[in-house]
Amino acid sequence: MPSEQFVEILFNGSKLTVSYKIKGTAESAIVYLHGLGNNKDDFPQLWSALAEKQHSILCYDAIGFGNSSKPKDFSYSMQDQAIVLNKLLEKLAIEKAVLVGYSMGGAIALRFHQLFPEKVVSFLSVEGNLTSNDAHLSRIIALQEWSEFLVSGFNQLKAFKWECTPFSVYHSAVNLVKETDSGELLKEFLGMQKPKYYIFGEKNSDGVSQTLMRIKKIPTIMISNSSHSFKKDNPKELCEKIAELIE
Repeated sequence: MPSEQFVEILFNGSKLTVSYKIKGTAESAIVYLHGLGNNKDDFPQLWSALAEKQHSILCYDAIGFGNSSKPKDFSYSMQDQAIVLNKLLEKLAIEKAVLVGYSMGGAIALRFHQLFPEKVVSFLSVEGNLTSNDAHLSRIIALQEWSEFLVSGFNQLKAFKWECTPFSVYHSAVNLVKETDSGELLKEFLGMQKPKYYIFGEKNSDGVSQTLMRIKKIPTIMISNSSHSFKKDNPKELCEKIAELIE
């Protein structure tokens, strides 16, 4: 696995530090976008599964998570996260991206495609947030008042060992619920004129059933014996399937 690196970017006049790991020097990269509360090291199996690909491999921590900056003056909207990703790609001289978006990362990937469609080669949505039926944990968080979440709600998440702050996870969840409820993410996914796939866990078939009904024409791949927690249930099969879908 590559060593961790850091790069400084300028966003709306503020300096932000982004933590990332990269392998390869190709101008196109397979980019992994993590979910809420997760980080770039979710799936160490990806590095070996994708080793034979002609693309570089990039895993990074979104703003507010992992070892990247966690500012209180950042919006934590999916659009602003997508703009940060674009700035990271520019810093690394990456011109094209195969996007692999897990959960919240899927929403960021769709906003990235909306803003920078010419840079997207293909998109693999790993139970990425698309509709109001998704973002279950985010909705639980967002239903709380900020003061309530700060006092007690965040403590209830400590078992997950998330690398984030109460502020970053709360405002990410609030924005994620707004964007899934808007219908814009699903519209962007359906309208994307690039190779695209939806990957879901067998144990979560009921949970994503409404989403599956709305994307019937899009290729879907089921990961056996897995819930939404792929990295706990079946990370090996997930990473192998991702590798099979990327040229």
